[in-house]
This record gives sequence, structure tokens and C-alpha cells, in this order.
Amino acid sequence: MDFLVKPVQANALSWCLKRLRDVLAAPVVLTVRSIAEDRTSVNRLIPLDDILYMESVRNGLLIHTRKETIRTGQTYADIVRQLPNSGRFYECSRGLTVNFSFVSAITENGEILLGEKERIFCSRRKLKETLAAYDNYQFMAMRSDGVR
Repeated sequence: MDFLVKPVQANALSWCLKRLRDVLAAPVVLTVRSIAEDRTSVNRLIPLDDILYMESVRNGLLIHTRKETIRTGQTYADIVRQLPNSGRFYECSRGLTVNFSFVSAITENGEILLGEKERIFCSRRKLKETLAAYDNYQFMAMRSDGVR
């Protein structure tokens, strides 16, 4: 994390406390109503650490996790509103949000590699912004010693 240098200035202390509140108050789970195969709706808690990416599809949203893909009838906007504003989750295309903590590389043609298996594509219009956001996320993750 960051540190304060003596003599402590009020604005620096305020900034550090705000950053600490943001990190500690960030949610750790996503609450969704998933749709089961028999068309019943079940409330589920999905740990943010398990989400690879989310994509908007016709009549709902698919949340791709480490273990499974969860279908929900909730809107993309409803789910994104629950995500912490930490730079960890980023909308790289319309209706497609990626978890930067699983990104291993972003290629020049917009291919986002998630681990060894998953590959998604960033829109060409947002590629430059996505690369900048990913670089910023990596910098902040290194700076805060891996605290997401």
C-alpha cells in the first residue's frame, strides 16, 4: 500500500484513508439470480475472485467463472453496478467485462488471453483504452503488493 511521510499533510492523509476505505469496503461477492436448466431462478453468491469475464447475451448475461458458466436473467447494467470501482473489472467491448486479474496478455489485434484456455476479443475502438487500463491495473497491483 501507500505510506505517509512526516510531517503528515491533511490532503495526503485524506487520500490514504479514502483509498484504504475503498479497498476494505469493496464487495467480495456478486449476488445474482441464476437460471437453472429447469428454468427456475436461484439466488447465488459468486466470489469476485472466481469471475473470468461476463458477457451480455440475448435475454440475459453469462458469467464465466473458473469452474462454470452461470446464466442469469438480470441485465448487464444491474450486474456491473455491483462490481467494485477498483480498476479490476473493465468493459473491453460493449456488453463484455473482463477481470484483469486473470489476463495473461493482450495482443495487438485485441485478443485477450485469460490463462491458458480462454480467449476473448476486445473491440478495435476500445483496444487502446483497454491496454491503458490493463497497464494501470498492473501498476496499481504491483504498487499495492497484490491487493486487488
